[in-house]
Amino acid sequence: MALQQSIDLALAANIGEAGLPQTALDAARAGVATAAKRLAEDDAGGRLPLLGLPAETRDLDAIRAAAARLGDGATDVVFLGTGGSSLGGQTLAQLAGCGVPGLGLLREGPRVHFLDNLDPETFLQVLGRLPLVSTSFVARSVAPRTYFAVPLAS
Repeated sequence: MALQQSIDLALAANIGEAGLPQTALDAARAGVATAAKRLAEDDAGGRLPLLGLPAETRDLDAIRAAAARLGDGATDVVFLGTGGSSLGGQTLAQLAGCGVPGLGLLREGPRVHFLDNLDPETFLQVLGRLPLVSTSFVARSVAPRTYFAVPLAS
């Protein structure tokens, strides 16, 4: 069953004067249609190159090679970031089943950890439990395209 959302119970036509008037809803829809048309035009004109990023695939081979290097002989891979810089990576890891509680422990390959908190106690506890000789680290900065990968094992 697909999720359906409805604002019917918020409309003035259904709940009276305190509800959302149909004219306001129509105005909002018109504004969204105008904005969507402008976005489509800007995209077609090449003025919004970021809209094409989800379809970009030229960097996948380099990403796969870096992931293979990080995982080679590693029992764990730790991603370090602050201020939300690792949220994209966490999302992708969860989509791949790496960071999902329960499921992540059953997958093949190294365990994946995200530390995006500057709390020294958290760092001490995690680092104290990891086999550092077989753990790789990736430090992610909020600066664009700044990655540092450091496998500790030689």
